[in-house]
Parts: sequence; structure tokens; C-alpha cells
Amino acid sequence: MVKKPYPFHKPFSPLRRLLRRTLSGRHHRRSTAKGAAVPPTEKLQGQTVIVDVEAWLLMSRLSTFPYFMLVAVEAGGFLRGLLLLLTYPLMCLFGHDMRLRAMVMVSFFGLREKEVLRVSKAVLPKLFLEDVASQGLEAVKKARTVVAVSTVFPRVMVEGFLKEYLGVDTVVGREVMVVAGRYIGVITDDAVAAEEIMNKGKHDEGVGLVKVGGKMHHLFSHNCKVSLIIIPGK
Repeated sequence: MVKKPYPFHKPFSPLRRLLRRTLSGRHHRRSTAKGAAVPPTEKLQGQTVIVDVEAWLLMSRLSTFPYFMLVAVEAGGFLRGLLLLLTYPLMCLFGHDMRLRAMVMVSFFGLREKEVLRVSKAVLPKLFLEDVASQGLEAVKKARTVVAVSTVFPRVMVEGFLKEYLGVDTVVGREVMVVAGRYIGVITDDAVAAEEIMNKGKHDEGVGLVKVGGKMHHLFSHNCKVSLIIIPGK
């Protein structure tokens, strides 16, 4: 049974409409693009699958902004959401990784762990479910064990969705530092966490679903004995 997402508060309904229009536009543009080939699922049956979340489980990302805005508004309040909205044009001048770190800082700084966890389990899955790629869903259903690795979103944002709605066994992602039960908005090195789990014996063989040229492509090639199924760069 699919869980009901946590309702948006009425004062934030304009932001809710903005997020919906943004995501609707994204899906419309994606529908006109050429879809990626479905992986040969017979190779995944009963296998341990290590999957790149952004390449295989989610459709082409045009913006991560709506997801961070949702965290800012639902866990931090209207003023935090407004701050993120006003500073985002400046963040767009940064490189991709620096922009993500800046959004994490604005969205997470000072928030209680339990509030972010509530949003990640009750609100964010609604948006992620609308963005699930059919090819990735099929791969997850066929696999025996699934390790999902996100090189974009903090683990706390995607873990509830991936485990409770897609049935993923293990989630690896960027970690946001916590002090005394509150986030300080600083991201730890996501590559370190990924390498740690890749180097564990139980995951050193299997099938890796990656994007050509992406971080996980290089990580899998150098650290794992996996058969790679590569999706073209998006």
C-alpha cells in the first residue's frame, strides 16, 4: 500500500504550485526525448545490482532545486524557502558541485534531524515517485540485492524513498554533518562513503548500472569486479 505523503501547509500553497509546474514542465520535455534502452534484464535476475540513482532510477534531471526547496519549506519554514529562492540565481553562477553544496547549506543549516527525516519519508517520496524511470524500476525488481548510490542528493533525502517505495537494500549517498542533533549544512566526501561499501567483500562482484563518464562509472571501474551496463550520458 502506497503511503500518503505528508500534506503541504496551506500558507505554502503558492510554492507547492510552483514546484508542480516545474516538475510538470520537466516531464513534458522528457517525454519528447529519445528514451534510453532497457537493460537486458536476464543478466540482472538474482544478481547483486549496484545502481547509480541519478542515471538509472531517476529520469533526466533538469534541476534539483524543487527537492531542496521542499526540504527548506517543509522542515525549515517559509523564510528559509524564501532565502533559498532568492539566493538560487546566484548559486547558478557556481559549478555543479558547488551549487549543490550551497543548496544543502541553505536548506539544511540548523534543522533538526527528526524534521528532515519526517520530510524525507512523508513528503519527498511524492516527487521522487513522479520521477522514477521505468528502466530502473525494472532492474530493481529483477535483482536479488540492490545497492543504490547517489552522487547528488544527500542520503537522508533519498533513503526513505528508495528503501520503502522501491525496495532497495542499501543506500549510499552524500552525508550532511550533524552536531547535537542539528544539521550544520556541510557535506562530507561522498566518494569516501561509496568506496567503503564498494570495497566490502559482499559487494565486490555483481552488475553495475552506471552512466558513461559519470562518477560511478569511474568508481566501479577502479574499485569493483562488476559487469557494467552503461547508459549514455544525459
